[in-house]
Amino acid sequence: MRAATPGETLLEGLLDLAAKKGLKTVVVIYEDDVGGRAVSQGAIELARKKGLQVVFADAFPQGTTDFFAILTKVRTAPAAPVGYLDRAASLPVASTLIG
Repeated sequence: MRAATPGETLLEGLLDLAAKKGLKTVVVIYEDDVGGRAVSQGAIELARKKGLQVVFADAFPQGTTDFFAILTKVRTAPAAPVGYLDRAASLPVASTLIG
């Protein structure tokens, strides 16, 4: 039996909920460090196993406080963002700014 990856463990409930609510596509954004890459890879694999299509995945540099640029990219993706970020507190401000 294969051990679960960090992304599968951290985001399983969230991805279950997304699939149960009828989402078909998701966006994954993550901090560009060892932990962020590991979590995002596991989340992408698990999303696919649950029948969700990952339409956009991108990293932001460590220490980022301004998420405007990456959220502008996300805005063009045909999906709702689903994910876990250590810096998630900054995202509502940036997402409000880009509409």
